[in-house]
Amino acid sequence: MALSEIIIKDLVVYQTNTAICESNFHNLRQYLLERKPLSIVTSKINALLLEHGSADQQMLINSLTQIACEAQRNGDTQEAISDEQEKNNDHLLESRFKTELPVLERRMNQLELKCLHQQITCEQLRSQLREYKARLDQVSQEVERVQRERQMVHFRGTYIPYPPGNVHHHYPDFQFNPGILSESPGKCLPLSPD
Repeated sequence: MALSEIIIKDLVVYQTNTAICESNFHNLRQYLLERKPLSIVTSKINALLLEHGSADQQMLINSLTQIACEAQRNGDTQEAISDEQEKNNDHLLESRFKTELPVLERRMNQLELKCLHQQITCEQLRSQLREYKARLDQVSQEVERVQRERQMVHFRGTYIPYPPGNVHHHYPDFQFNPGILSESPGKCLPLSPD
């Protein structure tokens, strides 16, 4: 209920109560006879209230509509700005991608080529390592053979004495380091050079 409607109703009630309280029966009868019919007054009041209420309602609707339209415009403007920023960001990202992609592809090709060279080098080194191991095994076998031959030479080049008596002595065969036996048993003298 609008404030004007409340004020008017209160005013009507107040004036009616005042007229009733301040008059006697005769005056009240005269008042009731002379007053305008209540329906005419109330209909005018209702029409006035309806007019003011409709005006207030329309003003409120117009105000809310204006606020809603302004909010919608602001929202549309902000959304357009956001869309423009997002579009610019997408273009910038696409531009950077188009710029960086060839560089990265070239770098990847270089790394693949380098990796291929390293694999070839690694395979060559493995092959050399296998070859070195095979040679090392051959050298080790040769060293063992030479050590055995030296032990045999050392054994053959040393006089092994037997106990005295009627024992037949066998002297080593000197093929590598021939020498002559000395008078002392167990010793061998080398031949003097000619």
